[in-house]
Amino acid sequence: EADNHITLSLYPNPVQQSNFTATISSETAKQVTLDIIDAAGRTVYSTPTQLTEGKNYINISPTNALPTGVYLFNIAGTTINEKLVITQ
Repeated sequence: EADNHITLSLYPNPVQQSNFTATISSETAKQVTLDIIDAAGRTVYSTPTQLTEGKNYINISPTNALPTGVYLFNIAGTTINEKLVITQ
């Protein structure tokens, strides 16, 4: 299945206190998993999400604030990702 039916953007980015919104546009309704991956390749946050057709606004608020750094925000099982910068 091609990934070009989904687009991703993060706001705000850089992020403070690990709270941000992922805007995901999808041509079809589907279940996905959203992951935040640290520089060492570890998944530090993961949440299953049901996308609807069109724009989806998903509030990402990890229970434990993530340390300052650069992360990869990824839609699992796809090549779609966005660099995520967390500042204090």
